[in-house]
Amino acid sequence: MHTLPSQQRGLVFSSLLLIIIIAGMVLLALYLIKLDRTITHKFEGKRWDIPAKVYSQPLELYQGANVDRDTMKTWLELLNYQSNKAYDRTGTYHRTGNTYFIHTRGFTYSANDKDAEQVIKMTISGNKVESIQSTLPAKSGIIRLEPVNIGGIYPDSNEDRMVVSLDEVPQPLIDALIATEDRAFYEHKGVSVRGIARAVINNFTGGARQGGSTITQQLIKNFYLNSDRTIKRKANEALMAVLLELHYSKDEILQTYLNEIYLGQNGNRSINGFGLASQFYFDKPLNELRLDQQAMLVGMAKGPSIYNPRRNPNDSKARRDVVLNNMLTMGTLSQEDYDKALKQPLGIVDKPAEGKSQFPDFLDIVKRELNTVYYSDDLKNEGLIIISTLDPIAQLAADKAVDRKLGELRRNSSKTKDLQGALVSANPETGELVSVVGSGSEFTGFNRA
Repeated sequence: MHTLPSQQRGLVFSSLLLIIIIAGMVLLALYLIKLDRTITHKFEGKRWDIPAKVYSQPLELYQGANVDRDTMKTWLELLNYQSNKAYDRTGTYHRTGNTYFIHTRGFTYSANDKDAEQVIKMTISGNKVESIQSTLPAKSGIIRLEPVNIGGIYPDSNEDRMVVSLDEVPQPLIDALIATEDRAFYEHKGVSVRGIARAVINNFTGGARQGGSTITQQLIKNFYLNSDRTIKRKANEALMAVLLELHYSKDEILQTYLNEIYLGQNGNRSINGFGLASQFYFDKPLNELRLDQQAMLVGMAKGPSIYNPRRNPNDSKARRDVVLNNMLTMGTLSQEDYDKALKQPLGIVDKPAEGKSQFPDFLDIVKRELNTVYYSDDLKNEGLIIISTLDPIAQLAADKAVDRKLGELRRNSSKTKDLQGALVSANPETGELVSVVGSGSEFTGFNRA
């Protein structure tokens, strides 16, 4: 090399450099193709393993039906319907004397069997329905009040979610998410240079520690990658975010994020997505939450453990107020609504509705029967809706009767203190089970029924 003229040496170096650049570009292109295939394979395929949900039978209401005020009170409580004179929202009702006005939520039993939301006016006389009217026609004369959720069959991944479409998500929740997590979501192409620069400046100048990740990058991290803080992972995240935005619309990305985000833990199961989180913390569907409750869920995205409203209510409320202030700053919330929302309590239910089944004995029998006719993977992963023959009113009566009788017998003698019992109640016309008691104490898995 040293014997070559300087012009020739320069030509050799330039050629080597060009070869290296071309090889690098080829390798980068191949790597991008690999990342692109990874993105599209999962995004266009089956995105999640969705647990099966098991429900009771619905409450059928028609003229002459055997339904009394106690039955209505219990059923509405099991569904967490709220008393409201205006009954202007789903999940609300108003009772005046023996007359009920109920704004139902509607329910999808199958693709061809759906009940839309409607308002029911019903009068009860004694223990029967005297008259019933509704805002939607019922050809059969029967109006169904939604079944009660009695449990689920969960994936091996222990991820639990209730998938919602974008049109089922209230606009204020979307506004809160954009204002808090990614204000330029609808402008950037997956990566926000301004957000990264702001985060770097804040972190180096000792300001509040911030991340520069967009909603798209957060989705990539949760959906495809892990939480490792390495340069390689961050680079992959940025590249994949750009590729994702090239393939899919903002609405598709946002809807997937809303269903993927981790928002808490229920025993050994994770709570994923805003649809399930709404049930877990408030025992209500998303569209029935107040503005401040929607803001609380958005605030939890930053850290579900830190901002867990059951364990850290003060931190959760403070974070909720930050989200509300972000909405005010962005102009998606008026000063009047902001002031009103700040005064609201968290409104969390004490015990999560999506926790341990209220009727484990009956659920156990349902699972046993299902396992004889379905593949285990289908039960755990395909999001089946299973309507059982359970009558919640009969089941509560059965539990109470067995507890009362066992209590009497156990008090009679030291020999009967550990006595157990079992009860099976069936509809004599059809043979369908309506209630089951498998032990007479906390269900351990040994089902005497």
